[in-house]
Amino acid sequence: MERYYTIPEIAHRLTINSHNNLFSQETVYKWISQKKLEVERIPENIRGFGKYPYWIKGATLMTALNRMGYDADELFPDNDTQPY
Repeated sequence: MERYYTIPEIAHRLTINSHNNLFSQETVYKWISQKKLEVERIPENIRGFGKYPYWIKGATLMTALNRMGYDADELFPDNDTQPY
């Protein structure tokens, strides 16, 4: 089963691996609005995801982040190992 990442998780991983930049959930959501990230709405029967109820498939996220100049393999080394 493919791993999915939520907006808060993406923002957190980017922040802890950048050492000098803060990536907010709003920044990640802005990328979604700009069509840089292709997301899916989290089903309504799954709760607790806060302001932005979206997630993104691991493979799609890796491709998008690499295209934007980030080392996705370093940021998300556990991709495809933990189903959401």
